[in-house]
Amino acid sequence: MGAGQDERASVLLDPLHVRHGRFALRFITPVENQGMDISPYWVATKKDARYHFSIWAKTDKEATELVVSISGAPAQSFKLTSDWQKYEFTWTPTGNFPRTGINLRYLGPGKAWLDLMQIVPLPAVERP
Repeated sequence: MGAGQDERASVLLDPLHVRHGRFALRFITPVENQGMDISPYWVATKKDARYHFSIWAKTDKEATELVVSISGAPAQSFKLTSDWQKYEFTWTPTGNFPRTGINLRYLGPGKAWLDLMQIVPLPAVERP
């Protein structure tokens, strides 16, 4: 977990705003670009395999940004809405990463809820 300059920023489990399951992850970022970011887990990946990332998210302030960084892929920035939306992208790891790190950063200001984050391997594409 990383922190910006605002000591009031926090990340916690929230049972009240949930898309799936019992808890969502809630970011509270009082000052824009000074909140927190988290790296929840590492995933085993293979070079040249394709993967699909998805996450459900919402915010209390329209058009604030969630930035998703994954090892071996360009960072993806998503403008959040006040309704639960699914945000997703597909990538192929470049380089030889036996494990892929994920970093989530809510740029705020405001609150954001994240839920049901998934990384799924995709079938290999057959070439003629």
